[in-house]
Amino acid sequence: MQKKGIYTKDIRPNNPVRGIFLVKGKTSALTKNGAFYLALTLADKTGEIEARVWERGEERDGLFKKGDYISIEAQAESYRDQTQLNIMHLTPCGPETVEAAAFLPSSSRDSEEMWRELKELAGKVRDPHLTLLLTGFFHDKKFRQRFRVAPAAKRMHHAWLGGLLEHTLSVTTLVTGAVKNYPELDKDLLVTGSILHDIGKIKEFTYPPESSFFDYTDEGRLVGHLVIGAQMVQEKIEAIPQFPEDKAMLLKHLILSHHGEYETGSPKRPKTAEAFVLHLLDDLDAKVNAIKSLKKAHLEPSARWSSFFRPLDRYIYFGVRHGEEEAPESEKEKTTIREPAAGETYSLIDRLNAGKK
Repeated sequence: MQKKGIYTKDIRPNNPVRGIFLVKGKTSALTKNGAFYLALTLADKTGEIEARVWERGEERDGLFKKGDYISIEAQAESYRDQTQLNIMHLTPCGPETVEAAAFLPSSSRDSEEMWRELKELAGKVRDPHLTLLLTGFFHDKKFRQRFRVAPAAKRMHHAWLGGLLEHTLSVTTLVTGAVKNYPELDKDLLVTGSILHDIGKIKEFTYPPESSFFDYTDEGRLVGHLVIGAQMVQEKIEAIPQFPEDKAMLLKHLILSHHGEYETGSPKRPKTAEAFVLHLLDDLDAKVNAIKSLKKAHLEPSARWSSFFRPLDRYIYFGVRHGEEEAPESEKEKTTIREPAAGETYSLIDRLNAGKK
């Protein structure tokens, strides 16, 4: 494997740059004088940066395409208050020579650990038919390999390698808590549905090793992961003798309705208690994670508000953030609560008021 070199987050104007980057965007253009050049968007797991190939542009144009990796020598410059690279030398790199995790964000959690936890939750399902169904997926080598790598989204939430596994584990954990509070729910059906609700995403998105970046597949755009997932479940069910039709129907309803409304891409709206629970907890996990990622993306420690966050159609309030100074101890109001004398009783409010005197 070739060494990655510098990451985009560490590039500063007026410094030389050497490293390997993913070509996320590529267009050709002409200067005002009619000279041919290449305009590139380069990326790694820490961000993106604009780059230009001014010299021998036409000759180098055929060396690589969007989605390829290139090793570059460049000079970082400031252009319209943005850092831009002027590439002097470049060499294409085969995908087998680079580590994909250096170019795409990945889960902060260990994949093996998450997979083990998900299997433990699946192992608590007691219904024999649902157990056989889950076993069919967990023992499917191709499914297992793709499921553990796939992102859960292109941008909105868990948009990283291992994101689908992380999101699925989180939703299933939330579901196991919900069934304790609502014992009338069909626990086995709901846990199974939570584990399988997003499996169609392994076919909805492109990701390593087949692709060097996240995008939608043709099937993902034309069919979508809800329908793809229901089809995948039906295929496994057909291999299980005497799988109850009503159970198959209810399970597929969980998958097809978990986006909640037609406007948000659900072919069906939830029509069972289990479907409502899965939809709401799936939505909860997605939104909380999106806000968490948004907060992390705002580098200014003093930022109390996000920029307008289009996926949620609003600004998000961060409040006091790490890096803001707290008031010195001498300036903080000190409250001393007097303990009651023997036989004396008074309320909490009385105690607090007494401490301020």
